[in-house]
Amino acid sequence: MKVFLSFSQSDRPFAELLGSNIRALGTEVVSEDAWLEPGVNLDEALRSALETSVGVVLVVPKPGSPKANNAFFEAGAARALGKPVVAVIPSPDPSRARELPPDVFGLAAFDGSRIAPKSLANSVVTTLKAAHSRLERSRRSRVDTGDAIPLEDVPDRHSPLTDRELAVIRAIHLGKSTKLIAHELDVGLALATTYVRNVFDKLGAKTRAEVVIKTGGFSNTQTARAEPGEKGQN
Repeated sequence: MKVFLSFSQSDRPFAELLGSNIRALGTEVVSEDAWLEPGVNLDEALRSALETSVGVVLVVPKPGSPKANNAFFEAGAARALGKPVVAVIPSPDPSRARELPPDVFGLAAFDGSRIAPKSLANSVVTTLKAAHSRLERSRRSRVDTGDAIPLEDVPDRHSPLTDRELAVIRAIHLGKSTKLIAHELDVGLALATTYVRNVFDKLGAKTRAEVVIKTGGFSNTQTARAEPGEKGQN
């Protein structure tokens, strides 16, 4: 098992300690340090590293810190490739949590300032391993069923939802971001956000996880993230 560790320069000591504890659990850890050599195609190296990892551990950077944007870009690229992301906030500074974009929030966020290093590493690995197993089962299921989740399988209680809103529920079950939903529906981001908000409002949900719970019979691929933030933006 291999995980990708993403961090800003100012958080290197914290990230190196976390990486060391993750390795102690028998898990390989890779970061951008592995390809910081002349002549290396950074885009190709990043994609290869993400594709061969089960997920990403994002050490949430402090706003304005060196390479903060790199860390968020790596986490966003992981989500685009369908990889789970676990966020770790290394200090109690509330600005870090506010800096975390909903679309890369991922499966969970751990307060690294309140959890012992070894316990933190174990929680991160356990979470990513479970997420990877769920995603693999989901992929196998979609191959077996032709990737189809019939809209007619939605219970009657969802009848007030429009076809577009039902498609949004399907996408949320598959863990897709609002941007990806907009692309798949061939609509603008603002309209896709409206669809997502409508789903939240009609279901009385505040998070994507609640959407999955409230529409439990809709799909067996319940991989949506418990993402906080403004309703409809995650």
